[in-house]
Amino acid sequence: MKEVKVVIDIARSARVTLSRDDALRLLTAIKDVKGSTRDLSEAYRIVASFEEYYSYSRRRFEDYIFVPKDPRESLEGRTVIQKLRLLRNGGDSVEIVFDRRVELNTIIEALKTIGFEKVDVTSQSF
Repeated sequence: MKEVKVVIDIARSARVTLSRDDALRLLTAIKDVKGSTRDLSEAYRIVASFEEYYSYSRRRFEDYIFVPKDPRESLEGRTVIQKLRLLRNGGDSVEIVFDRRVELNTIIEALKTIGFEKVDVTSQSF
């Protein structure tokens, strides 16, 4: 049984860490539901070009890559992805931080669509 954890951070943004392939499938599933936006397209491009962006972020000593957004889509509340973190721990994985206006149910349903049967939602506390 495939399971995944969705963490709601202190800023009320949902974040999930997935393998590179699962991240690409999740971005595609969300695009199918919400429609194409610039941030989804850019996030897909960054994850698809993992090697290039990973070395770029290491050279700049940056943990997160802020995904370019269309200002109009941001004002309309249509942006989905806030930032990405590319990780190397045994394999290529991606932490996706969603815009706080994205409904949690949209994320959970997209995760179930790509094959995760159990989605555990927790809140981050300090």
